[in-house]
Amino acid sequence: SWKQKFNFLAVIIVIFATSFLLNIGGVEKHAVATFFSPQTRFWELLSGSLLAWFTLYKNEWIASSKNKINLLLARIFFREKKSIHSEFLSNALSCLGLLIIVYGFFRINKELNFPGVWALVPVLGALMLILADSKSWVNRKILSNKIAVWFGLISYPLYLWHWPLLSLARIVSDTNELGRDVRISIILISIALSWITFKVVEHPIRFNKKLNELTKVNILIILIFLMFIIGCMTYINQGFPKREVNQKEVKVSEMLSYIYSLRDPDKLYGEHSCFKYNENHKVDLFIKNKCLDVKNKKNPVVFLIGDSHSASLSLGLRPLLETLHVNLLQVSTGWCQPTSNDIKNKTCIDINKKVIETIRATPIDLLIINSHWVLASRKPYWDPTEDYNKYLKEMLHQYLALGVKHILIVGQMPTWDKKDGLPGKIRRDFIKMERPIPVRTYEGINQDSLIMDEIMSSLDYPENVSYVSLKNILCNKDGCLISVGKDIKTDLIVWDYGHLTPSGSSFISENLKIILSDLLKVKGNLVNKSL
Repeated sequence: SWKQKFNFLAVIIVIFATSFLLNIGGVEKHAVATFFSPQTRFWELLSGSLLAWFTLYKNEWIASSKNKINLLLARIFFREKKSIHSEFLSNALSCLGLLIIVYGFFRINKELNFPGVWALVPVLGALMLILADSKSWVNRKILSNKIAVWFGLISYPLYLWHWPLLSLARIVSDTNELGRDVRISIILISIALSWITFKVVEHPIRFNKKLNELTKVNILIILIFLMFIIGCMTYINQGFPKREVNQKEVKVSEMLSYIYSLRDPDKLYGEHSCFKYNENHKVDLFIKNKCLDVKNKKNPVVFLIGDSHSASLSLGLRPLLETLHVNLLQVSTGWCQPTSNDIKNKTCIDINKKVIETIRATPIDLLIINSHWVLASRKPYWDPTEDYNKYLKEMLHQYLALGVKHILIVGQMPTWDKKDGLPGKIRRDFIKMERPIPVRTYEGINQDSLIMDEIMSSLDYPENVSYVSLKNILCNKDGCLISVGKDIKTDLIVWDYGHLTPSGSSFISENLKIILSDLLKVKGNLVNKSL
């Protein structure tokens, strides 16, 4: 661009806009790729480039704009016609920028689609801090503090060091949840290694006067080429086959690789998901993805509602109902429950209202409700000052009064230790300990889930309401099923503490086939039964 004398501003804006649109378009379905791909992140760096361009070529305009804004603020807040001190706007910009970054620090989490529009939060905060310049108190006293500057110097080595060390600690300790003391220790070690890296590697390379720039570039090119060769050899040889291979670890790796591959919502819940897997999703998700459309009005209609557990159940339920020539409507919601009485969660309220509207407008032959009932009956989804079971029965009466012919409640899934789930337990307590993996076990089963099933099994449900116990399907005196086939990699019943794998969902759905067929054929009253 420089050599061709292109318009720098136009080039920056075009690449910025393209990158930002790729980011917005990709984050919904390909969040991981969007996070790591440079083409979807260029716009963040180019935000600084835009500011640099204006500072370089329009510095007088920026200074004039600041003076005008200062004058406006003086008139608004101080009722003076003269301009207030020039530091006022700089201080306001830096304080606001810092607050925006702090807000992002606490608000942005792994449940949000990031980068997406959420990346604007830290970018905007950083731009404000830079635009505020050195006149502002925040920049002068906080960001120019010797400690902050020192961390700035080692920030890139720190970025490189901390994650491999955290990953290694998880591998060594066989857990995804590291203790607080371990995490603090790793951060302190990372800081020490980063300082050493800065002093021994980065500083000598960057500031060695004996090496000219061309020599430095050549050294880096040789190092990059060597890393490329090692990477190619590793890929072609599928690792280092001559080293001693621990077959137990191979089994673990294969199992966990498959389990982690399921965590992509596209793979687990379908390309057009009827599952609110992101906290930002609204009721329009279900409308956009045609989750409430009846495809064949001559055939029976089944409506599946619930939380993320109903979404995993749909993996096997949807193809089963297709073979029975049944329409399936679905509203599965993360961060929400059909029984929720949390008035603060407006999105959840709107979704549950949409469920009621759909039931009013569409003849429903069978309503299936499946949730993690232990969580559904606790905070934040349920205010414990009210009787949950009483409310549940009132809700069922309401659905029936609106025209639902039959209701099937799929009971509490027997859940495993939530810390590292069933895959973690198998790795830690069976494969690592060289114990045979049992077909069934009660080791690691959460007792609250079994108690909840007993409570729900004993409730006096209204007519035309059936309860099916997953405990009765999955567990007996010897324990609960770990897998539904011989291949431990693909046949685990759940991929975490309680969400069904595709194989697990198919197994449960096949066990529901008889009752589903019966309920969809019944025209008169159905006697209340607990299965």
